Amino acid sequence: MPEKREYSSRMNDFSSRAMRNEVLREGLTHWLTLYPTAISVPLGLAAFLFNLPVLYFGVIGTLTLSFASAIVNIFFRDDVIANRYLARLAKKIKEDEKRTLGNLGNELRECRKNKIGREYADQAVEQFDRLRQKYDNVHSVLSKKLNEGELTYGRFVGASEQVYLSSLENLKQVAAVLQSLGSIDPKYISERFRQLEKEGSKSKADIKEVETLRKRFTVMEEQLDKVNHLLTNNEEAMTALEETTAAIAAMKTGGRFTDADYESAIEQLQEIAGKAYLYNRQ
Repeated sequence: MPEKREYSSRMNDFSSRAMRNEVLREGLTHWLTLYPTAISVPLGLAAFLFNLPVLYFGVIGTLTLSFASAIVNIFFRDDVIANRYLARLAKKIKEDEKRTLGNLGNELRECRKNKIGREYADQAVEQFDRLRQKYDNVHSVLSKKLNEGELTYGRFVGASEQVYLSSLENLKQVAAVLQSLGSIDPKYISERFRQLEKEGSKSKADIKEVETLRKRFTVMEEQLDKVNHLLTNNEEAMTALEETTAAIAAMKTGGRFTDADYESAIEQLQEIAGKAYLYNRQ
């Protein structure tokens, strides 16, 4: 649970609780809620100090306006506020996606030329294409079941896009790691090992070289293991997108999920995105 709290506090949140919190926050901080309250304080103080009962009517009026503003925003404009919240999140994710995509596809394809990690580079390139297909498929199926103006539609799209973005960030990290390993030649290292093993007595320089070669191998294995974990997380993300698409497709036209079904599906998407977010920062 601590892990979930960590990533949910650092990522965009499409949960129903986040929607309610945003509505409550805006309702209580709206200018028509805050300003009348602020005005009522000096009015009340003046009424008390100068014994001007008429000013108490001003206090009552401003507090009533403030209370009415909070009620209207929280209970009657909740959908409008929630939709604005989703729009802000969607804009931010799009900006992050554009920045992350960059030249990522070409960078991954370049990694196929490396002497090590080629199989991971092949998998990464395939994931790059498949992730977009699966993300677009969620959109396509969702648009046939829900209206684009519905809050649930926006939440599903946002959560699925968050999974897509987290997976792209994984691939960006994969590209960076594989590029850093591009200068390592495992054949050269193995050949040097064989040559050094043939020598009977080794000099201090030879012993130091053996240790250096072993360190190089260790670094290579650790980095390749990280790449493997990143790609595995992406496979899990693609599975989550497929499961979400299947669940949405199973809805009868004009029908609805239960609230629990919606929350479960959106929570699963955010959990997958959150795991990728955390691993990327280890």
